[in-house]
Amino acid sequence: MRPGDSPTSSLTICTGMAHFRLVNSIREVDATGIMGEAGLNQAPLFTGIECLAQLGALHVRYLLDFGQHAFLLKIRHCSLPAMESLDGNFLLTGRRLHASDRAFLYHLEGRDTDSTVICADMLFAAMDYDRHFSRERLQTHYRELFSGLCNRPGAPVKGLVKS
Repeated sequence: MRPGDSPTSSLTICTGMAHFRLVNSIREVDATGIMGEAGLNQAPLFTGIECLAQLGALHVRYLLDFGQHAFLLKIRHCSLPAMESLDGNFLLTGRRLHASDRAFLYHLEGRDTDSTVICADMLFAAMDYDRHFSRERLQTHYRELFSGLCNRPGAPVKGLVKS
């Protein structure tokens, strides 16, 4: 925050992209994993990492019934392609490896039609909403975002019941 800004001031993130949500749809989700899609157009490699992080955080929020804030805490391992950019449609998968009530370890992959292009083991954390992460705003936002991604045309969702 800058001096004089109020805690409710807007935040501007300059990524150079038209929008920040990179996951286009969620095709499958259950208690152990999630599958989604992303379409990238000559995107820098960091967007592949961001796609995986967004997918994993969405799954953590889903598991917690959107009742806590979820965020990427650490990338334990990441394999990137030997190319300068990512282009095309990617199938994203995330499999929960371990979890506690506040920490969630995932193996995530992005595949094109031929092979795995990017993969990572990512650790996510969950925390209660607070004055910095407003429950009233974020819980509704992520619940509606998740629902919209599941209801995208061509995205039949299987396994929406948590076990």
